[in-house]
Amino acid sequence: MALSGGEDPRLLLDGHAYGFGTDGAAGAVADAAAWEALPGKVRRYDEERDDDACAFLGDGHLHTVDEATGSDLVSFHTGGDGTWPVRLGRSAAGDVVSVLVVTSYLQRRAGRRRAGSRSRVMVRRR
Repeated sequence: MALSGGEDPRLLLDGHAYGFGTDGAAGAVADAAAWEALPGKVRRYDEERDDDACAFLGDGHLHTVDEATGSDLVSFHTGGDGTWPVRLGRSAAGDVVSVLVVTSYLQRRAGRRRAGSRSRVMVRRR
């Protein structure tokens, strides 16, 4: 689980998770090293239609890179408003190597799982 300062997973109630909230049904994963530069490139793409600022990956997904640091940002749809759980994968040394955002779940019906829509966004560090 991805945690911010002061968040303690032992204090969570059953069925709750830490994550990020959205009221625009969208999220993004970015390298913190270039956080100041990357959102500005997404805004230029959206507001000024600057196709050089981002690459459109289809289905509402965008990708942009900060050339100075090599850091990147990937945006995605969550499937709705609300809070979406985030999990981090770490190497044996403790470095973040992947980010998983759970954007929908399988539904249960009468004690068994029913096939439903499910989606995950997974970003792995190169």
